[in-house]
Amino acid sequence: MIKDKEVSRHVSDVLLRYSAELNGSIAYVQDHASEEESLAYRRAMAKIMGKILFEGLNPLYRDNPELKPDGFE
Repeated sequence: MIKDKEVSRHVSDVLLRYSAELNGSIAYVQDHASEEESLAYRRAMAKIMGKILFEGLNPLYRDNPELKPDGFE
């Protein structure tokens, strides 16, 4: 995907930060919205987070395994 280490590091940081923000938003919605709304939101965010993982982070870490955070699976 991206071979340059500095660019890869930056992209990894951004994608991990966005994933954490999305995860936090799921918890917020779960605490402040109806169960139905929460479920719909969680499903929508799961699609986005899956794209980040499968199309962003996994290819990035395949090319730059040293950037993969400990415990990242």
